[in-house]
Amino acid sequence: MKEQDIIKIISSCNDDKIINHINILVEKSREIAKESNYLGIIMVISFLFYYILNFSKLENFEIGPLTINDLETIKLFFPLAFAFVIFRYV
Repeated sequence: MKEQDIIKIISSCNDDKIINHINILVEKSREIAKESNYLGIIMVISFLFYYILNFSKLENFEIGPLTINDLETIKLFFPLAFAFVIFRYV
């Protein structure tokens, strides 16, 4: 959209429509900021968890009834998941 198109749209709209559009834009930008903060926290936690897992002497990992004996499989999927989060963040 060019600047002239935007000026035509703004000049053809009344104040109520412009305020409504601005409110929608502000709400969407707040949602995006909230999601970005959440993804940033996930990246930090996964980065720390990867290095803790990499340097630890754990032999198995239990979450409730789920037990993982081979931690090398988890180490293989962390870079893939981290890359997905980074691409989602950007």
